[in-house]
Amino acid sequence: MAKFWPELMNDLEQLFETKENYDVIMQAGEEPNVQEIYAHYLILCCQSKYFRSKLREKKDGKFIFKKSNIPPEILENIIRFLYCGKINLSLENASALLKTANEFELHSLANHIQEFLIDNQKKLSKIML
Repeated sequence: MAKFWPELMNDLEQLFETKENYDVIMQAGEEPNVQEIYAHYLILCCQSKYFRSKLREKKDGKFIFKKSNIPPEILENIIRFLYCGKINLSLENASALLKTANEFELHSLANHIQEFLIDNQKKLSKIML
């Protein structure tokens, strides 16, 4: 059964990328740089208690989710993680990703980011000495 896991993750990532049959419109960023990210209610709610509690009302058959405090690239990165477990993590985006992971109650992701920051802090400290 484990041999099918990568294929399943690729299929879910493809679903996110193609935006087919989406029923959630996420609006990220502040005016005039608001971007829409399209997602699927079932994926979000299966992966996060936060989304189960926030996505309650549909408008014209879609859930609308606005997060002006989160940059679009950070929100897209987090949503991709919910689909396929992949995260684009760097020293440049780690702080914003950690803040968003905590806000969305994604504890395992937040722990991973914290470990990344600790590991990299140790590496940077060694280089600077």
